[in-house]
Amino acid sequence: DISNMHIAVESTLDAAQLGLVNKHGHRSDRYSNRWDTNLNMLWLRHEVFKMTLEYGKYDGYTFWREDNLFFTPLAEGQFPTPRMDGATVVLDKWCRWMGGDSDKIYLANLGGATLLFDRSFEGFRQKIQSWVQFASSSGTMQSDPFQSEAFITHILTAAHVTKVELYRG
Repeated sequence: DISNMHIAVESTLDAAQLGLVNKHGHRSDRYSNRWDTNLNMLWLRHEVFKMTLEYGKYDGYTFWREDNLFFTPLAEGQFPTPRMDGATVVLDKWCRWMGGDSDKIYLANLGGATLLFDRSFEGFRQKIQSWVQFASSSGTMQSDPFQSEAFITHILTAAHVTKVELYRG
C-alpha cells in the first residue's frame, strides 16, 4: 500500500535528503504536498507497469493522464516498435512545463516504458533516490525541487526521444 511504499522509500534517504523532503514535500503553499502527490503518481505508474509485465506481452506502451483528449486517434506509426534498439519514447511536442518535458503522455517501447516506470520495486526505489538527489542539486528548481517534469526530462536523457504532434487538447 502507499503508506508502506513511503516508509520503504524514505527509509533509504539520508538526513539531508529527508530534510529536503520535509522542507519542500509537505508544505502548505502553492506546491503543497508535491513530494507526496508526485511520489504517489510515480509509484502507481510503476505498479500498473509491473502488472502489464505479469499478465501479458505487449509491443508497445502508452500512458496518458485522465485530462487528455485526442482530436484524432493516435496513429500506430507514431508508436515505438519492439524492433527499435534501446529505450524509445515519443512525447507530445507542444506539452512542456517549466522547462521540462510533460509527465502527461508517453508512447514507448518496452525499453522506454522500463526507463519511465521500472520493472521492480528496487528499481523504483533507486529512481526515487535519484529524484531526491536531482532535486537537491538542481539550482534552477529551488522553489519547487520535486517538480516531476524536470526529473522526467533528466531520466529521458538515457532514451531516444521523439517529439511529435499528437493532436491533443
